[in-house]
Amino acid sequence: MSFQPRDQALIDRVAAALSAQPITDTTSRHDFELQFADGRRVVARMKRVSTTRSEDLIGRVAAGAIELRGSEALPLVVISMPHVTTGAATAVDGFVRMHDLPVAWALVGDDGTIALRAPQVDAEIRTRPRRLTRRVPVEKSPFSDLNCWILKVLLLRTAPEDLWGGVRTPAFSPQELARVANVSTVTAYRFVQRMIGADFVRETDRGIIVTRRRELLAAWFAWHAQQRLERIPVRWQRGSPGALEDVFCDAARLRYCVTSFEACRVLGVLHATYADREVHIDGTLIEARTSWKLDRCDERDAHFVLLKSPLTESVFRGRVKRHGLWVADPVQTALDASLHAARGEEQARFVLRDVLGWGDT
Repeated sequence: MSFQPRDQALIDRVAAALSAQPITDTTSRHDFELQFADGRRVVARMKRVSTTRSEDLIGRVAAGAIELRGSEALPLVVISMPHVTTGAATAVDGFVRMHDLPVAWALVGDDGTIALRAPQVDAEIRTRPRRLTRRVPVEKSPFSDLNCWILKVLLLRTAPEDLWGGVRTPAFSPQELARVANVSTVTAYRFVQRMIGADFVRETDRGIIVTRRRELLAAWFAWHAQQRLERIPVRWQRGSPGALEDVFCDAARLRYCVTSFEACRVLGVLHATYADREVHIDGTLIEARTSWKLDRCDERDAHFVLLKSPLTESVFRGRVKRHGLWVADPVQTALDASLHAARGEEQARFVLRDVLGWGDT
């Protein structure tokens, strides 16, 4: 989507990176304009993405380049996003170079990260994130890796047997919750305290239960979208596998689980088709390549995509074995599917409402 020039802070950051000045008295049809000291002008289009997926970024860059086509000034496509990664900058730069697009580009992160390349004015910059003065401390968030796992224990206790590999025992106190979820007593106490403080959990005579499920899931999905998820496109060295079972059947040394749209296909709950096949791994790329004989490649040539996430406990503890594959639980599957711009929210909503029967979500 395009943004109007109301985000002056973002415009100022781009202007500072280019050593230019914003032009405020303009009737241009573009989102904003800049001017260099020598009089040269920059016309810019602004886009927004919520993930670092290369196809989303490339699509915005291509759209911006088309919209700026024919401009006599230096065309600049600015993409606002939660966090600028090296992979995101490399993907955009490679696309612009490959197609010889006559545009400059800038990726601007909400957390202070920025990547920019404008060969027309010999400008290129990549910075580390800066701490935002108004950033909410991580420890105050009700979500964390183990907290997400405990939430799944509470939410999926009555899920179908073939969709949930976790425990199903109710807990009536933090001590029991620690035993049921297999976490420390301190972790269970902190979970209950934080979730009760956020009004997402309540202690009742039926046990510890989730309240305001709709609001909880909305906050959870928003939090999940901000997590750093490294995407590693790979190919199988033995040719083109017809099914992932051919790749992972004999790999026992490294934990993995299929997720997102591919997990929905394996589980028989695929509602919206999508090309990517995504697999969480609990290990390094070197371990994955050794275990499964994989080669890293461009995402357009990939057989599937490995996902490296810091949320290992909540991702792997509840996985289930289906058709010879370890598959993520339905909540994790919906969380990961929702990150896709193409029909992701539709698939996630189908899993929550139609598969799990959570009509209030």
